[in-house]
Amino acid sequence: MYYKLSPFIDNKHKYPQVECLTPFTAQQLSPWHELGEIPTLKFKLQKGAKLSDLLSTTSGPACDLLISPKFFNVLLQFRMLDYQDIKSTIFLRNEEIAYNWLHFYGLNIVKYINFEDSAFIETEWTFPKCPIEIKSFEHYLSLKEKDSSGSFGVAIDKIVFKEHFDMDLFFIFPFDSTIYISEKMALRMISEKISGIYLEKNEKIV
Repeated sequence: MYYKLSPFIDNKHKYPQVECLTPFTAQQLSPWHELGEIPTLKFKLQKGAKLSDLLSTTSGPACDLLISPKFFNVLLQFRMLDYQDIKSTIFLRNEEIAYNWLHFYGLNIVKYINFEDSAFIETEWTFPKCPIEIKSFEHYLSLKEKDSSGSFGVAIDKIVFKEHFDMDLFFIFPFDSTIYISEKMALRMISEKISGIYLEKNEKIV
């Protein structure tokens, strides 16, 4: 069983919780590659927002996480997709609070996908279009290269991993930017009372 992990958002909570004070740096982050030089990121807690272990932000890739050191220490006990830890600062009134921005990158997740048993959906400008057969990651890249408009994309309908897959936190790049976590990681987050998280059971990963 896997869960989707996202910041907790409702009508009673400010979204996003933080404003990025280094937006140009955040825009340079890409799940396609590892950073050669580790930058620093700065954020300001929005008026009316409360500090939590997972903070919502509209800056940077949707697959990255802005988390407290407490949350980071929990995650370090599990197996995760390749990442870089970017030191970040949250400015709250006259305080400067240290946080961790986890930048996830790389294509090593695709080697774990059983493409033959998985199911995909072709998208046009991110909108679902029709089922599509994807035989391998190389097959996907060849289809992508034929699209001069940039409208072609592929989303997941069902993902079957190979037997040796054992990650606890990952996203299925480049088909999806959702962060997925294992059940044992979800239970640990709950037992450690990690705040600001929203966990949702998913049916796309078999």
